Amino acid sequence: MELVVAYIAKAVLLITSIVLYVYLFSKIIPTFIMKAGLKNKNVTTCDRGLKKFIYPDGRCVLYEPELAARRYVKSYALYTEGGYKYIRCKAAEGVGNLWYDVYAFDNRNKLVDVVWVAEELGLARYTAAVALPPQTSYVRFVLRQADNDYFSNKILLGYSKVRYAICSVIVAVSTFIESMFMYVILRDFILNAFGLNIGILNPFIMFLVSIGIAAIITVFTILVYHRNSKKVINK
Repeated sequence: MELVVAYIAKAVLLITSIVLYVYLFSKIIPTFIMKAGLKNKNVTTCDRGLKKFIYPDGRCVLYEPELAARRYVKSYALYTEGGYKYIRCKAAEGVGNLWYDVYAFDNRNKLVDVVWVAEELGLARYTAAVALPPQTSYVRFVLRQADNDYFSNKILLGYSKVRYAICSVIVAVSTFIESMFMYVILRDFILNAFGLNIGILNPFIMFLVSIGIAAIITVFTILVYHRNSKKVINK
């Protein structure tokens, strides 16, 4: 009975390790690279600042959008009020609705959030205040639609090479550890539970095999980086 319980416990450990390994690749690493690692490659094309205002409880910077959008949006304000950050646009006279995207970046040029806004203005000249993440340092304003006119402005971001290097190390180490852990558990099952003695289960051979598996998956990760080193995050 004790032997059965021991094998069940080892099976649970094996399944748990596989689940954690899959979670690492399906959730943690993609989030670490694809989201946190995105950096703005168009910093120099940021909209031109017009005025800066300082208030007792915050500040406001007025920006002018790119030339093609000025027919519909005269300016937009990025401001802080009561410790919170907002963006608000001033529409041109006669504009009935706006659809625009706001790409919020921190002071290290990393994307922290994307806000999609669609608003019916009616007779109003100003849009409603849109809340932004507190770590927002600057934004990219992208007009997508104004009344019946559509715009297509692509935002090109690049993945951080440093984060890819760190992830490659994480991939290599985690794959090696998981391979060796699976080897230890499965070897015990095969040798003790079934009484088999297979030469390929030699520890030194499996050590080399684990290194090979880790190297292959790491190389694959690096190739994925080169293939997806830049990304258009809007269509």
